[in-house]
Amino acid sequence: LRKSGEALKKAMGFLLKIFLSIKRFLQAQFNKNLYTRILFTNVTAFAAALIILVVFSNLMVKQVVFSQVQQELLREAKRVNFALLEQPDNGWSEEPDQRTGDQIQAQQELLKYLADVYDVKITIFDMKGNITAISAEQEMVPGSKIGDKYLKAFQKGAVGTVQTVEQESGLPIFAAVVPM
Repeated sequence: LRKSGEALKKAMGFLLKIFLSIKRFLQAQFNKNLYTRILFTNVTAFAAALIILVVFSNLMVKQVVFSQVQQELLREAKRVNFALLEQPDNGWSEEPDQRTGDQIQAQQELLKYLADVYDVKITIFDMKGNITAISAEQEMVPGSKIGDKYLKAFQKGAVGTVQTVEQESGLPIFAAVVPM
C-alpha cells in the first residue's frame, strides 16, 4: 500500500512537471507578440463556441427525434386500439378466464399480426395492472403485472406516452398507453 502510494505520488509529480512545462511554453509563446495573443484568443474562443454548439445541437436533435418517435408511437397505438375494437365479438372486455379457447386464439393471432405490422410489442391490461393479453405469447406469465409508471399513465384516462430506459442496454424505451 505504501509502495503504491509512493508510486502514485511520483506519477503525480511527473504529470505536474509536464503540465508546468507546457504551461510555461504556452505563456512564453503567448507573450511573444500581439499577433500570437490574438491567435491564441481566437482559437480558444472558436473551440469553446464549437463545443457549446455541438452540445446544444446534440440536445436539440435528441429532443426532436424523441418527440417524433413518441408521436408516431401514439398514432400506431391509436390505430391498434381502433383495429382491436372493430373486431366483431372481440371479447376484450371479458375477463381472461371467461373467454373461450377460440376467442383467446383469435385475439392472440390478431395481436401477433398487429405487432408485426406496426413493429411494436402490444400488451393489454386491466385497470388494476393485470396483463390480460400480449403480442408475444411466450413472454406472458399468468398473474403478470405491468410497471407502475405505465399504470399511472393509464389511470389518467388520456392517451399518453411513457419514456423509460432499458436497464441492460441503457437504450430509451417508448411506450404508448391508450385506454380501450
